[in-house]
Amino acid sequence: MRSAAALLAIGLAAVEIVGMAVPALSLAGTAEARIGAPWTPRSAAGVARRATTWRVLRHT
Repeated sequence: MRSAAALLAIGLAAVEIVGMAVPALSLAGTAEARIGAPWTPRSAAGVARRATTWRVLRHT
């Protein structure tokens, strides 16, 4: 069982190393990070906007 898991890990590592050399053979595509988009639920700007709106509506 251990040898099968080790063989699988080595195989996946080899595929990823080949994918780094030849991007068309990679398991994962390129990642796109969207940092600072104010309307995303967990962005700092979105949290600040919702907190401010909540305070204004609560105290009005």
